[in-house]
Amino acid sequence: MTKKKSYFGSVSISASNTSSRTAEIINDVLDGFLLQEDESGHFEGYPAYTATIESIVLELVGNLPDDDDANFYSLTLKCIKIDPVEVGTKISSKFFTTLPTGLPVEKNGYINISTYLCNYILANTSLNCAVSWVT
Repeated sequence: MTKKKSYFGSVSISASNTSSRTAEIINDVLDGFLLQEDESGHFEGYPAYTATIESIVLELVGNLPDDDDANFYSLTLKCIKIDPVEVGTKISSKFFTTLPTGLPVEKNGYINISTYLCNYILANTSLNCAVSWVT
């Protein structure tokens, strides 16, 4: 039995598409997730799309409509104590079944998968992104 671990990844995605179109593209590449528009008010007026599967939370937060200076969206993925292969198999997600092994646990208790998340998006979509959480 594999020990369950916690993961966190954060990337900035170029706002070359609408936030809803970007959510669709992310849904297509991160199989098993369905980002849906968040109407909870948690994001204080920012357009946001969220998906939760068990202890995994995916959030895409866009820009305010009148913010002409903002040119990126924020995508975060937080996984609390999961076995990525088990989860990947359960939801049929290549993203999780191919998570790199051997990454160190950071001081905050999470394994930083920001670079993996960014590279996965770059390799499998036309989106431009950059790692936005580094140690």
